Amino acid sequence: MKRRILVVDDQGAARWVVSKLLERYGYDVHVADGGANAISAVDGGDFDLAIVDYLMPEIDGLTVFQQLRERRPGLRGIFLTGHLDNGTAAAALEAGFDRVVAKPASAETLLPLLEELLGSPN
Repeated sequence: MKRRILVVDDQGAARWVVSKLLERYGYDVHVADGGANAISAVDGGDFDLAIVDYLMPEIDGLTVFQQLRERRPGLRGIFLTGHLDNGTAAAALEAGFDRVVAKPASAETLLPLLEELLGSPN
């Protein structure tokens, strides 16, 4: 069974780049353009991991992930941000994220983390 990943980002280009990268390496990817759609997706499906952007208009990524984890306690998470500093990273880890990644995310950054957190894509 393929590992299912939810990519949450309000920027269409960022969603597209990350989702295509993950699909190319064999992951089953679902995208959400914000917090409300991410919550609906998790309510309607079982995901192994969520990659969540920090700054989004309706709900920030920290709050989104906390709500996702309330619904799916075992959900793993990667916090993706263009505003990385020690305070932001600490807040993300405190919110339950497993790892923090600076934008733009690359295959060299994401793939080893996914392998570490989930094992192989299939």
